[in-house]
Amino acid sequence: MTSSHVNPAVDHADYGMSVNQPNRVELLRRRCRALLNVCPGDVLEVGVYRGGTLVVLAELVRELCPTRKLIAVDTFVGHPYTDDHPVHPVGKYADVSVAELRTMLEQKGLTEYVQIEQGLAEEVLPRLDLTQVTFSHIDCDLYQPVKFCASYLPTHIRECAVLFFDDFLHDHCPDATRAIREEFGPDVRAIRLEDGTEWSCEIPLRTRRSDQEPLIQLRNVRVPSVAGRLRLDSISLEVANGESLAIVGPSGAGKTTLLFVMAGLRPSDGVQRAERLCRPGAIGMLFQEDLLFPWMTVSKNLDVILSLHNGDPRNRKDRINRILNEVGLGDPLFLNRTPEQLSVGQRRRVSLAGVLTRDAVLWLLDEPTSTLDFALKAEIQDLLHSLWGNRSSTLIVVTHDIEEAVFLAERIVCIREGKLVGEVRVRLPFPRDESVRRSAELAQHVADVRALFATAAG
Repeated sequence: MTSSHVNPAVDHADYGMSVNQPNRVELLRRRCRALLNVCPGDVLEVGVYRGGTLVVLAELVRELCPTRKLIAVDTFVGHPYTDDHPVHPVGKYADVSVAELRTMLEQKGLTEYVQIEQGLAEEVLPRLDLTQVTFSHIDCDLYQPVKFCASYLPTHIRECAVLFFDDFLHDHCPDATRAIREEFGPDVRAIRLEDGTEWSCEIPLRTRRSDQEPLIQLRNVRVPSVAGRLRLDSISLEVANGESLAIVGPSGAGKTTLLFVMAGLRPSDGVQRAERLCRPGAIGMLFQEDLLFPWMTVSKNLDVILSLHNGDPRNRKDRINRILNEVGLGDPLFLNRTPEQLSVGQRRRVSLAGVLTRDAVLWLLDEPTSTLDFALKAEIQDLLHSLWGNRSSTLIVVTHDIEEAVFLAERIVCIREGKLVGEVRVRLPFPRDESVRRSAELAQHVADVRALFATAAG
């Protein structure tokens, strides 16, 4: 399938000007900004041409992470690829001048933020240090360079990174689309813009996991209640390393019981955990209530957790300060406050900080926002998504809030009367921001989950 929207052949563009439509450029800016806010790092652009999108990305680096850089690889000059397509004859872009690009960047005050390379993608990329790259913009149109980027980059850039491919489903770049789908599968979807056009696709690397063993496996788990009714009835479930999973269902469905089984707080046969979960502190749990010592300060509460799971007292204070800063409580005044001197939202953040102090591999969150009002819910959801996105931990959240489940998770399992009734894959961009929260796509996923429950209810 190809797009009905076709770009005209590009004969000329001034340096620093994009040949793409403004709404396409704005999408690129928005997606890169969202990721850098969650996972700061280097940015990579493969393609470049006259530097229009290069300027957009360099400005974001300067604004959001000025100690990092944009690595720009111009693949157009002298490339031997045509894909036998009339829009891409050999030598079409041969007039691109790196000297002109540098002059343009200097005029815009962006020189110090950009590293320019030139040559074939398969020759240039392997000699570069890409280990800090979090956002990659691939706009090189043709099969061979796109295919190389799609196969090479996932194992050479950060785990939290996103690959953003322009010219997806375009009539003038059919083989670029073929290269993307060969590498990532036929279900790759284009991002639909407000005007209904589709020009790009996005591949979050967190969703591309190797065939390593699951982090946790449940096989026919059964948990009886005191009255004899099964709280969990033959539950089978696998959770991948690094996944974000939501468990949803009505009150009394067995959601919290299932979470306790995963945590080891409710013994049960049929549970297999990866070896990395066996060390002390590998599992961090956030309960529905904030379990803080009311007579202790914030600093003392976190110090107790550190003393239990990290015996070395050196640098403990610095670690506490760093973690509090991560959860938005960086003001030193918070260190000496007791829980009763904090707001509801601040206490929730301290409880999250307690999970982070463990260096937990698996985060188990039981109704993390159920006691919060709408505004605080959104704040804590954004914080959770950001913390998970910037780490390699696995997130499992129990919630009765379907909108929350869709926003936080890559996969939602639905439970009713102790039985799994189905699951929904969440195909939303990563990272997720307010525009995703308000999107029609999120609303459709919510409707899918509700429909699943309606079908199960008969």
